[in-house]
Amino acid sequence: NNYVNDPQLRLSGCFADSAKLLGTLKPVQYALLKDATFAELSAAVADMLVRAKVCYGQQKRAVFWFHYSGHGTQTQAAPNNKESDGRDENILMTDSLVKDDWIYDNLVAPFCALAPYVSLVLVFDCCHCGTVCDLDRLSESNKADPPNVICMSACLDSQVATETAKTNGAFTDAVCRVLLAKPLATNTDMLGVYMAEINRQ
Repeated sequence: NNYVNDPQLRLSGCFADSAKLLGTLKPVQYALLKDATFAELSAAVADMLVRAKVCYGQQKRAVFWFHYSGHGTQTQAAPNNKESDGRDENILMTDSLVKDDWIYDNLVAPFCALAPYVSLVLVFDCCHCGTVCDLDRLSESNKADPPNVICMSACLDSQVATETAKTNGAFTDAVCRVLLAKPLATNTDMLGVYMAEINRQ
């Protein structure tokens, strides 16, 4: 989301981030949302899950990706929420916030149920996104070994992500550079490599 119709929120590199990742992954099928509403996001996620369940039913191995580039925020969590810092992490559509609880309920938990055939890689290039998937909510009974849901975040919950004229989203740029050199399928423990690539910029 570049938020082109909102001067207060406008970003410049998010559309380019998506194009860069698509060029790196060269997916067979994809949905590209630009300045999405919550309804558009919901529909795309629901469609992706339908396709994933078909693969699972056919015992066909498949890797799905969810990439978000845009604004990330934190808001006060509800009193009964188990957030360790008392705050929810959110991504920002053009018309609403999308809380980490929604991401967990609609992406993380459903895809965890599709192991071992279907995997999901989530990439968040936004501020305050360290635990935006709430992976700590997974119980031992619904964790796959090796994990079939992987989240890569640009920064910790307390930090902000970087967008530059040279790289657009610095984290997306680093992810693409690393993937071009060493595909994720051969190594899922790449955080140190991403950080080294970002620090080289």
